[in-house]
Amino acid sequence: MPTISHFLILLAVTVLSTSKADAEKLSPVDKQLLLESLEKIQNGSDQTVSSRFQVALKAFQAARTEKSATHSLFLKCIEKVRFEDNARKGSEFRNWKKRHRDSKDDQSFRHALQLQLKWLILRMEASKKPDNLHQLAPAGLEIVATILRESKHLAPHMDILSASALSSPFARAYEIGDLNTNGWPATPTDVSALYETIILPKLRKGKDFTALRTNWQRRLEAQGQLIEKFASEGSDNTKRKPAFENWQKDTYPTLKWTMEVDLFNAGDEQESARRMLAHLKKHLQHKSAPGWIKQFTSLVKGEPIQPTEDEK
Repeated sequence: MPTISHFLILLAVTVLSTSKADAEKLSPVDKQLLLESLEKIQNGSDQTVSSRFQVALKAFQAARTEKSATHSLFLKCIEKVRFEDNARKGSEFRNWKKRHRDSKDDQSFRHALQLQLKWLILRMEASKKPDNLHQLAPAGLEIVATILRESKHLAPHMDILSASALSSPFARAYEIGDLNTNGWPATPTDVSALYETIILPKLRKGKDFTALRTNWQRRLEAQGQLIEKFASEGSDNTKRKPAFENWQKDTYPTLKWTMEVDLFNAGDEQESARRMLAHLKKHLQHKSAPGWIKQFTSLVKGEPIQPTEDEK
């Protein structure tokens, strides 16, 4: 199918050929006609993109309700992007499908695909409503909750859940990988971005300190659970998870401090200041404690705070 770049190249060649033959500059009328032609080409391209978006969204919505339907669509997308688009034989796809059925295809794999497809639909919806992303947050949080709740079964397929939905076989087959999703996180495992970009900003503006603190705490809990449930164990047979231990020791206190700074700046100064003092007392040996002390001093004095070494 000709693309807009093909039309523009043809247009440019036509103009250059005419110029070479007549050695004349474009008249005002020529310029106006060319710009009008370009606008028609652009409008046609926009209509094509919009049509492709609607076709994809309809197919995805129909396939998201049942894991079997999601898997059926997945197979069709794989056939297109890996085999048909690369002019590979139908027998090669059938052989791949048999290997897939024997090695990977189970209910947990299909569930991971279903969650990825649901997240892709949210990203598509986010591209249509940049000013109302918070309305999509409950659906996003439900997907995160499902991943945490079903972590034991989904763990072998974290490669699917941690990959960008726009690079999935679904998005590639329907050619929607270049969508502008207006800040909606690429994956459901990026809990930090979901809260920081979509959920917390509205609460900060609304001065709802209770809701802001509650959602901060939910964010920290979800981030910790994702690491705890999906981090690899060590090889010393103790079932320890070093990545989660390091998160508890270093990252969690840092995030707790960031939460209190956020609430202080949002207007909850007295409660946040009291909690920051308690935090400093408890984590005085933390590597960021000197920076926290400087930040606390600046906040109380009403001065701009400087980032800690970890934040630079």
